[in-house]
Amino acid sequence: MINVTNLNADLLLGFLDDSDRETRNKIAWILGELQTPKAIDSLYYLLREDKYQEVKEKAAIALGKIGGGKVLDLLKEALKEDDWFIRKCATSALGYSKGDRCFSRTGSRR
Repeated sequence: MINVTNLNADLLLGFLDDSDRETRNKIAWILGELQTPKAIDSLYYLLREDKYQEVKEKAAIALGKIGGGKVLDLLKEALKEDDWFIRKCATSALGYSKGDRCFSRTGSRR
């Protein structure tokens, strides 16, 4: 198991555009675990534009773990996408999302 708390998020961001999908997938997961706000725009780009579903899904979950108002707004925007898989990922990510304007899984306001 990797200890993500000692990793430098700034160095990891550059790997989100790596040509290897497994690298992008793992880096997205790590950035989500680190709850790296600097990664929000890059992760949202992966959610919308990556050609591999597993990368899209991992990016969405990472966004949900980072949470906050900006993430909530982006995930709500993703729910309007034509691509059903992007909508599915955004819906799942909202279950992980945190922030003043988010709801818990029980439906109560956080």
